[in-house]
Amino acid sequence: MSGKLKLEIIDEKNVLEIFESELDKLTFVMYPNDPKDDTILEVNTDTSEFSSLLKRLLEVPDQFTKTDTFPNQ
Repeated sequence: MSGKLKLEIIDEKNVLEIFESELDKLTFVMYPNDPKDDTILEVNTDTSEFSSLLKRLLEVPDQFTKTDTFPNQ
């Protein structure tokens, strides 16, 4: 692991690790919080691609910022 930042999120069933595996690359590793289960999911992505996706996910259209209710409710 070459980056300085590592996030580790642990709940009753799973562990999620997020870290910079190399310059401008993020790695997401998820595995069960059970030593008997060796299942692992690993995803590698460019930092810029992840940042762009996160920005799009966090954008809120203007119509939703002007009222407290959503259409079709």
